[in-house]
Amino acid sequence: MRENGTTARSIRKQSVDAQKEMIAKLKEQNELFTDTSFPAKRKSILGTSTNVARMADIDRFCDGWKRARDFSSAKVAGNEPDLFKGGIDPTDIKQGMLGDCYFVAALATLAEWPERVKKIYVTDSANQQGIFGVNMYLDGIMQTIWIDDYFPVFNKEVSSVRKENGQELGKAGETIFSAAQGNELWVAVAEKAYAKAHRGYVIIEGGSCGPTLRDLSGAPAYTHCWENEEEAEGLWEKILEGEELNYAMSAGSPGVDEGKYNDSGIVPGHAYSLLAGKVITDKDGNE
Repeated sequence: MRENGTTARSIRKQSVDAQKEMIAKLKEQNELFTDTSFPAKRKSILGTSTNVARMADIDRFCDGWKRARDFSSAKVAGNEPDLFKGGIDPTDIKQGMLGDCYFVAALATLAEWPERVKKIYVTDSANQQGIFGVNMYLDGIMQTIWIDDYFPVFNKEVSSVRKENGQELGKAGETIFSAAQGNELWVAVAEKAYAKAHRGYVIIEGGSCGPTLRDLSGAPAYTHCWENEEEAEGLWEKILEGEELNYAMSAGSPGVDEGKYNDSGIVPGHAYSLLAGKVITDKDGNE
């Protein structure tokens, strides 16, 4: 999709200028940015959700909120956090305790094209004042969401548990929700902005990749659904067409996500990035 050039460029420029002004003011006052509209408090996690049991599960492993510069990994010399470090790749992303695999998959899908990911952010680097601007298309309208660099982090109890598939849940002193591999902040920043837009982290649990890709890129999204063994007529051709046209594509599996792989190596009830569609010819010439 081509953005409305005048509108998108105008909003991006306004946001860049606005961030420069906010940083200059914070420097003058010798302060860090603190977002009082989405504070580093429990209510920003639960939001308007009434799922108290889910919040109790998060509370069990949460050690409050820390600025990114205070993450345990950031204490290692030369490992100071930045928005991007060493490029952008779909495999950079790891999901945390939040059930927003659809959001993670959508972000990973866009990561095939680093320039599409960078368009989401007002600038491509962190700043000492801890302010980030994230561009999203909410209800089809492009707007910039401002957040600070506070994130909920794991406590020491996290080291005592594992996911059903044997993977570690996380590390003490690191963000409890989605993050990038290494000390890059682009994943956590985008997720927090999305949570803020929906008024709570728990609120964004459960969703669909299509609308999320639209929210992140402004492009139209199409969803193809079918039941169980039903033949999805023409779907493979659409995947190949999308591959040729550089469409961002994702997929989802039926069932309930219990953290276990099925016989095909797929986690049921999970969202995936569809990174390629290729026709392969075997040694006998069969496709």
